[in-house]
Amino acid sequence: MTGRINNREIKNEFNAQLNKLLRAGIKPSHADGHDHLHIFPSILNVLLEIAKTNHIQWIRNSHDTLTAVNDFSHLGLAVLGKFGKKKILGKRCNTSNYFLGTRFSGKLNESNVLHMLDNLRTGVSEIMCHPGEENRELIAKYGHWNYHWKDEQIALTSAAVKARIARRDLLLTNYRELSSGEIDYANHRKRA
Repeated sequence: MTGRINNREIKNEFNAQLNKLLRAGIKPSHADGHDHLHIFPSILNVLLEIAKTNHIQWIRNSHDTLTAVNDFSHLGLAVLGKFGKKKILGKRCNTSNYFLGTRFSGKLNESNVLHMLDNLRTGVSEIMCHPGEENRELIAKYGHWNYHWKDEQIALTSAAVKARIARRDLLLTNYRELSSGEIDYANHRKRA
């Protein structure tokens, strides 16, 4: 925010990471950054330049419109995301219409997921989640985050959540399908 970031170093790092993926035969479906750092204005400018050059059309935007802020960092993320979304769309890249789950980060439960599903609006929504299998290595490395990976996995795959998705006729997708054009937005269906 103070302008002390060297954009050349950011660009070099982004390019190094992208080239490593490409050498491994992986074409990125979207671009984002750890802890949403990519949404900071100067970093986002560099990311958008690289995304456009490399035909990466989808950029994650962390503008949470449903799960209201609950601390200063979430408020900052919401403000940055609001302006970031305008910048992303202005560069003719794509981003989800809605980004949900910020305040539940690492602590999603079935009730939170059902609440978000019940309040989805028309368009593409991304629910931020951290499901996973807990093990000693994960807890040793990231236990200080106090995330509940297994609880989130159980919540996201519960019978109640599956039933709500079916009842609301929601289409589950991912950035790979979005970037490939496999989704027919008008009819909320995958193309044949």
